[in-house]
Amino acid sequence: MMGWCPNDGNECHHDGYCKDCEHNEEKGMNEEEYNRMKILLKAAFDILKKQKESPYVLNCLATTAIWDDAECDGYCLMEEIAEILEIDDES
Repeated sequence: MMGWCPNDGNECHHDGYCKDCEHNEEKGMNEEEYNRMKILLKAAFDILKKQKESPYVLNCLATTAIWDDAECDGYCLMEEIAEILEIDDES
């Protein structure tokens, strides 16, 4: 997918992440971290999509999605997102 680099405005062929962009290291993100965030965003999307398609109100923390070849619930997803965002979920 081609788009524009969010860092310098040049053409980007890396789905929004330019592995050759000199600004990535400044932002502290490498390609592996970017790919991990995409996986977790897809899992969050899947859980929200289940809610959208359901005629009932679902418990998003109990609803499951599959990532890393495992079925995990919203609690697990929330913990992994908090870890990436460096959020202390205990507070």
